Amino acid sequence: MTTLPGYRSNRIVALLDEPAELRGADWLKDALQQAVMLELATLPPYLCAMWSIEDQDGDVFSAIRKIVFDEMSHLGLAGNLLTTIGGAPRLADVRTVPTYPGPLPGGVRPGLILSLSGLTKESVDLFSRIEEPDAPVAKARTHTSIGAFYTAILDVFRDHMDLISGTRQLTRDMAHHGAGNSIVAITSFADVDMAIDLMCSAAAVT
Repeated sequence: MTTLPGYRSNRIVALLDEPAELRGADWLKDALQQAVMLELATLPPYLCAMWSIEDQDGDVFSAIRKIVFDEMSHLGLAGNLLTTIGGAPRLADVRTVPTYPGPLPGGVRPGLILSLSGLTKESVDLFSRIEEPDAPVAKARTHTSIGAFYTAILDVFRDHMDLISGTRQLTRDMAHHGAGNSIVAITSFADVDMAIDLMCSAAAVT
């Protein structure tokens, strides 16, 4: 990755505009860095709402905590997808860290502004919009969705399985936080397929 597009860029939209025949290792590293940023961006709003709940044994706390661990596992899998092809996730770079209030990265869900607060009616509405299935990446591209972005990543992996090295993989057994929450090593295309299926399941991709 020779350049590092900023958090507020429309990089995901631009990546999906590139012809399929030009999508190789560099495209994949760029796309997976955007996936890391996308998964990271949703965590702080959920965490702030969760931490504001006094009854930490109640159903509401448990429901939000489950979402938090879903997003954390997706972030870990996105990182493993990037490192298995020789990339390095950039989490603390000033150009890539999320800012609040602000949008999701890459041009995803234009008009949706994420903010940090305790659990309120407004934050619940925000969460419902974040989790709304298969939303467009950009208003002008209603045929393109978050799910389509992850599907494009899967297609490039399918065409370039030789890029999967299995190096620098983080693993964590988090099954006790819910099915599918363990962070597993990406050492084969089957692992890639499983990870992306988990990451884009909320986007209603089949």
